[in-house]
Amino acid sequence: MDENNKNDNTVVTYQRRDVQLDPAPSYTSSLIVNLRQLQNDFQTQYQHDRHALNELNERLRHFVDRVQQLEAQNAKYNAQIISTRRPTPDLNGADIEWNERYLHLQSDLIAVSHGSIDFGLEVEMYQLQTAIYQQLIEVEQQWKDDRRSKLEQECNQTALALNSLRASNSDLGREVETFSAARNDASQKYLRLTQDWSRMKKQSKEWALNMQMLKNQVAFYKNLRSHSTRGYTSTAGGTIDVKQFWTSELDKVVKSIRRDFEQLYGTFNREMAGYYKTQLEELQIEVEQASHYQSTDVETYTLSQQTLQVEYEKVHKIYSYEKENYMKLEATYAKIESEYHSIQQQNGERLEFLAKDLENFQDNVMQVACDIEEMRRKKINLEGEIIVYRHLLDSYGVYEYTVHEPSPPTTTGTLTRRFIVKSQKKGSVGIRECPPDGAYISLMNHSPDKVIELSKWVLKRRIDGKVELRYTVPDGVRLQSTCELRIFSKQGAAIAKSSTKNRAGTSPTRQELINKEITTWGSGNSTETFLLNQHGEEKAMFTQSIAVASNDI
Repeated sequence: MDENNKNDNTVVTYQRRDVQLDPAPSYTSSLIVNLRQLQNDFQTQYQHDRHALNELNERLRHFVDRVQQLEAQNAKYNAQIISTRRPTPDLNGADIEWNERYLHLQSDLIAVSHGSIDFGLEVEMYQLQTAIYQQLIEVEQQWKDDRRSKLEQECNQTALALNSLRASNSDLGREVETFSAARNDASQKYLRLTQDWSRMKKQSKEWALNMQMLKNQVAFYKNLRSHSTRGYTSTAGGTIDVKQFWTSELDKVVKSIRRDFEQLYGTFNREMAGYYKTQLEELQIEVEQASHYQSTDVETYTLSQQTLQVEYEKVHKIYSYEKENYMKLEATYAKIESEYHSIQQQNGERLEFLAKDLENFQDNVMQVACDIEEMRRKKINLEGEIIVYRHLLDSYGVYEYTVHEPSPPTTTGTLTRRFIVKSQKKGSVGIRECPPDGAYISLMNHSPDKVIELSKWVLKRRIDGKVELRYTVPDGVRLQSTCELRIFSKQGAAIAKSSTKNRAGTSPTRQELINKEITTWGSGNSTETFLLNQHGEEKAMFTQSIAVASNDI
């Protein structure tokens, strides 16, 4: 059990020298800074959304007020329509009254159109801002997901680094075991060499003892031979040369045998001494190196184990702290996400309410436009009758009329707004009308039986004496008798197209053209419109001017 714990500790702390974990505190601090920045961004975005919702509520309130004002104007228009249906005793008075009402209605229609355009632009702006906020929230969500995936990857990398440390520590443990086994083998070899050396030393001593015994025997045999020789010489008197010969030969043989044994044993002794001396020196060097390496490795291993243990504890604390921060971030993220969903739901409900109100407002505006178009159609019919009566009375020329507009209740006078309209023509074709909003210019063929060719005719319009517009009638345009030709601008054509959807169709006695080069014919306090034929001769003129004066009571 202790060996297993030791191995586990070595696995945790080994090879930390190859893994750099010093940037961990800086990484944690940068992570905390990023999280605080993310929290601040969420707070800023929340305050911005709250401010946008308050502004949206304020605009909605203005929008409701504007709708109520338009409803009041609609009621006023209905009352005027009812009053216009009453018969008038005087034709000239009816003409002036109808023109006054028509101009009032036209100015109110222009104001309503501008208001509807403004509110439409505001609604489109709200939708665009909502889409931008949605995209920003999606981008923020994607950034948070990427950040979370990066943190998970870093945690996985840290776990892999810890696993690699454990594997490297296990390898170091196996290397230490291998060194221990090698040390044990070297010790066993040293013991075996020591035993062999002692055994060889014992054998050398035995050989030396045998050599000494052999020397003693040789000396004994020499003494014996000398005694026997002396005795034989004393008895024989030295008469036998053969014995001397064999004695000398025996001495030579003994000497040679002795010399050979001495050389052999000397060689054996020298070789054995040199061999065992060399083996002992090598074994001593190996034992010293093994002991030195073992002590160095043990010290290095102990120091690295202590260092890695400290680093492991530090990394474990950092990992625990990061894990705790990650859990807190998860809780904060869930809370912010729930708040975001609640705000998004509230904004969706408010936008749906605004969309419904806008749809109702558009329906009311379309209803008002239909009523105004109906009034305009009746006015056209009445103007046609007036034109017929003018031809009968031959009263076509310059005319003017005055409209008294009451000032606010706090003042003591009235405002007099004078509309001066001048119309002249030379021939059958004249300028019938030019609306103040610059939607179109109407030409009228007063001839009861003559068709007029208008190819290459030119319309010139001057606004406040500065801006001048010019339009050439295309080829092939023929104006039938007692028919009307309306030349629309692009904006006027769009309004006419939207209004014709709510009617059965256009009048069969009216022709239409569109001037695609201009958005509107323009409006101002003074407008002059001229009609020139293909030769540059002036055929008709239509001027409008507005003068406002204050009359004190």
